[in-house]
Amino acid sequence: MAQDNTPVMGPEEGLTRRMFLKVTVGAAAVGALASTAAATFLSLAPYKKPGIKLKEAPFLYTADDTAIKLKVWYASKVGQEAVVSDFTEAGMGAQATWNGFPAVLIRIDPRKSLNLGGAASTVNDQGFTFPVVPNAPGVEQNIVALWGTCPHACCRPNWRVSRPEVQNLIWCICHDSRYDPHAIVTDNYKGKRYRGAMWQGGPAKRALPQIPIKIVDGRIIGAPEKPDWYVYCGVDVE
Repeated sequence: MAQDNTPVMGPEEGLTRRMFLKVTVGAAAVGALASTAAATFLSLAPYKKPGIKLKEAPFLYTADDTAIKLKVWYASKVGQEAVVSDFTEAGMGAQATWNGFPAVLIRIDPRKSLNLGGAASTVNDQGFTFPVVPNAPGVEQNIVALWGTCPHACCRPNWRVSRPEVQNLIWCICHDSRYDPHAIVTDNYKGKRYRGAMWQGGPAKRALPQIPIKIVDGRIIGAPEKPDWYVYCGVDVE
């Protein structure tokens, strides 16, 4: 007769009811953490895309899992073209793609906007002085578009999707870099000057590049001024 080698587990070796409950609860907690991680993955993941030629193109609404769970106003418009009439109030913003890259669209409040006020310069909360661009080119009907890749670690910043205490700033979930869309300033990267939303704090240390726009029959069209504004984080564009 074949010998049964199945181990016999005594009470001290077996899985007691209390241990079973601990394991079950622990597994549930791990599952919850995994779900949360998945929900924010699009915001955390570096965005790299080589060999793209930027051209005039519309913005298409998109929404990561966190935005969908929060039932943001544009969640039902994913894949549709962004139009000015959607942005009915100052402060409304949306996640979007442009030429296949992440972008952020915001209707700014001109009363708060330094770029429309013609100020010569402004100082961020870290004490850095930036030259403000008077009547910033590419800001149309109070709509401003920004490149959706953080200069620090290539994550995807958002506008009013989370962190209500920074709801008037574009905020990056990875390392807390923040940008003011009401202050379009001149900055530089590797000696190349560009326009962008003023860096307000965090490790990025430079502005979030602007995507100049024009309005065509109510559609918001991104019209790249200089492709090299966006050449970082592994992106190779023309």
